[in-house]
Amino acid sequence: MSPTTQNEQQNNTPPKEKIKTCLTGTPATALIAVYGRHLESQLPPERRLLNDTYATDIVSRIDYPFSQLRVGGGTVAYIGMRGAQLDGWVSDFIKRNPAPRGCTVVNLACGLDSRALRLIIPAQAADDIKVRWIDVDLPEVVELREQVVVPYPSSFSSSFTDHHQPERRGKQQQEVGKERSKVEYTLLPGSVTDAQFITSLPNDRPTMIVMEGLSAYLQPEEGQEMIHNLCSHFGKPTTGGGGSGGENEMIFEAINGFTLALQGLLGYLKRTEAAVYWGIDDAKSLEKLHEGLVLVEEHPVCGLKGVVNSPLAARVFWWLCSWFEVSRNSLRHLRYVF
Repeated sequence: MSPTTQNEQQNNTPPKEKIKTCLTGTPATALIAVYGRHLESQLPPERRLLNDTYATDIVSRIDYPFSQLRVGGGTVAYIGMRGAQLDGWVSDFIKRNPAPRGCTVVNLACGLDSRALRLIIPAQAADDIKVRWIDVDLPEVVELREQVVVPYPSSFSSSFTDHHQPERRGKQQQEVGKERSKVEYTLLPGSVTDAQFITSLPNDRPTMIVMEGLSAYLQPEEGQEMIHNLCSHFGKPTTGGGGSGGENEMIFEAINGFTLALQGLLGYLKRTEAAVYWGIDDAKSLEKLHEGLVLVEEHPVCGLKGVVNSPLAARVFWWLCSWFEVSRNSLRHLRYVF
C-alpha cells in the first residue's frame, strides 16, 4: 500500500488513485529529480540539505517504477547539494528585492520541483516580501504536475488547494498576505526555445531566471539563443557596456565537454532515454551572448555545501575530480547578473 500523503492525512480523506505517466526522454528526467529529493528527505537529519517532504508526497501520487531508475547515494547527495545551492541564491535574491517593488522568479524547466513551497512559505514571515513566481515547463510535464504536485498548504493560501485544475492552467495567480506581504504564483506550459513565449513573460521587476536540470539537454545553438533572448527581454544594458547594474540574475548548473563525451556512462540517461548535448567549457564565454551578462559565481561540485556529508564513495570521486581542471569543471553551478 502506498504511503498516505501529508495533505490526505491532515484532511482525513482516502488516498487518491495514483497517476500514471508515460514521460520519456528529457521530460522524464523530472522523475529522477523528484525521486532524488524524496530519497534525500529520508536521509539522517544531519545529512539532509533540502529535506523536501513535498517530494515524498509527489512520488507517492505517481504510478511509476521509481526503483528502476536506480538513483544511487552519490546522485541523491548531489541533487540535495544542487537544490540547496540554487535555493540559497533564490532566497537571497528575494530578500534583496523586497516590497514595494518586489521581484519575479521564473523557474524554467520546473519539472515536479517544489521550490516555490520550500522558499516562499518560510519567507512569509517577512513583512516586506513581494514575489511573482512563475513555474514553466513543457505541456506534458505541466499536465502531470497539475495532477500530482502537493496542493499549497493553508499557511501559504487556502485557495491554493485547487490551483492545479486544468481549466485554470496559466491563469492561476494568487495574492497572499496583507498589504505589503504579497505573493503571486503562475504555472505555464511553454518552451524555453520559443522566443515569443519568452517575450510574453512579465519583465517589470528585477527577475531571477532559474534553470535547474535544463541547459545540458539543449542543443548548443538552442541554449545560446535562449540565454540571448532571456537577457534581451529582461535585461536593460547600460550605454557603453558594464551591464544593467545586476538587477536581474540567471542561475543554472552546466556540464562541460568532458562530461558530454562520457554521457554513455550516465545510467540515468539510458533509463529515461534522455541525452545531453551542450557542454560549456568556459562559463565566461557566455558573456558574449548579451552585452550586460556577467558571470559572478562559479562553483564545482567539490565546492558545494554538504559534500563532506556525502557517501564515502562519492566524496572520494569528487575529491579525485578536483585534482584536474577538466574533471573539476565537469559540473559547475553558475550565477550571472545582467
